[in-house]
Amino acid sequence: MLEKWVTVIEAAKLVDRSPATIYTWIDRTKRGLAKPPLRIKEVVLSDSHYGSGTGWQVESRSLFRVSESAARATRPAGEKLAHSVFSGGDSWALVRADRRKWVQEWVERGKTLPKVLAIFSADLHEEIEWYYQQAMQEKEKRPGEGDDPA
Repeated sequence: MLEKWVTVIEAAKLVDRSPATIYTWIDRTKRGLAKPPLRIKEVVLSDSHYGSGTGWQVESRSLFRVSESAARATRPAGEKLAHSVFSGGDSWALVRADRRKWVQEWVERGKTLPKVLAIFSADLHEEIEWYYQQAMQEKEKRPGEGDDPA
């Protein structure tokens, strides 16, 4: 898969975190404190809305790795999100958790990556590939399990 570089705002949306959190991860990476580190690059901004200067872009695969390993604030069981994007208390985190679960189930059934990707829109393929790779690694760790006939 090709590298995909995203802005801080795009990165925040991809992993359902605030831009401030992404900037914290960038700062920790620059200081050598991030485990795992982000892949970042400084870019020149020439957008008339924001003016010119420099900003940061983040490589999306490294973003997913950091997001998976980073601690999250938790809320008491049953407490709904105050600013839910969906009705019924769903959130982007729950939507992504469902996607991950579906990909895990399809990997367990022996579905190939192209078959899994065909189910999702193209703008989700990078996220789905990440989940697929994680599911394959987990499956390979379990000895003696074969694929179900599909």
